[in-house]
Amino acid sequence: MRNKLHKDKMGLENYPDPEIPVDDAWAQMKSMLDNVPGKLTPKDPVASVVRKMVWYGGAVLITASAITYFFIHDKPRKHQAAIESPAVVGDTGQDVLYASSHIYASQQTPQKDSLPNGVVLFLDQNSYIRVQRDAEKNSVTVVNGGVYLEGVESDGKEARVNIEAGEMEVLPHHASVYVAFDSVAGISSVQVQSGRAELRAGKASTMLLAGESVQFDEKVKRFSTKQKADVNAVSYATHIFEFSNTPLKDAVACIEKAYGVKIRLVDGKLSNDRITTRFDNKTLKEVLDIMAFTINFEYSLHEAGKEVKIKAANGRK
Repeated sequence: MRNKLHKDKMGLENYPDPEIPVDDAWAQMKSMLDNVPGKLTPKDPVASVVRKMVWYGGAVLITASAITYFFIHDKPRKHQAAIESPAVVGDTGQDVLYASSHIYASQQTPQKDSLPNGVVLFLDQNSYIRVQRDAEKNSVTVVNGGVYLEGVESDGKEARVNIEAGEMEVLPHHASVYVAFDSVAGISSVQVQSGRAELRAGKASTMLLAGESVQFDEKVKRFSTKQKADVNAVSYATHIFEFSNTPLKDAVACIEKAYGVKIRLVDGKLSNDRITTRFDNKTLKEVLDIMAFTINFEYSLHEAGKEVKIKAANGRK
């Protein structure tokens, strides 16, 4: 049977003979397997060094290019994310700097800081503003909450600080102003402590002088009637208080914010006691002493814990 493998299965004719006989092919393969490769021809040492330098140089260039690409393309994304979702700095008074934007944010305690051109600002509690840095002129955007800017000077007719609150723009001239924005209600408000400020919102505009305040409602696109400025609204920055038949609980709230203390009325009956007086840059102890004499209460001040306890004086009816 083995001798007939070259026969066609149909029995018609032989398969064609192979070009190389089988026995010869096996002999050639065995010779190749048994043959040990010879030593490689030594290479030119100079050419070898050059090739290594080219190879290592290419590797370094590729690595540097990759690092540069990721650094350039990744850095703006980090900055942008930080600006769009800034970390709230809390009660430390610190701030976060990214590119040309300066971010200020506060929680329960107001913060004091300054702009690059020296203008002092007092960020109200639970507020967030963004400042575009410039050596000569700064643009302040009140995203939510309020900010008091003290002593904003003007260069001729040009305000050194432009303030935006929603759709309203405020241009203070030799002024101290408080600007606030309620982003939910769409209402911005301004009050001028000193100097004057020009206000613009679309086609509407108005001018505020010292002691005046106004609001702008984005729903109706107009300014409200001018009102007398609320001194206590900025007392956290100025330490100036004006109480006129004011309930003690309301006066206490202003004092807490201004001096960073917690005041507890031990006797609830004191809450509705009224007080009429003015404090102009007094210390906390001076304020409490005058109020205690006026309303007839006793207090204990724990400066380390920043806590004040108030109770009715002994013998008070």
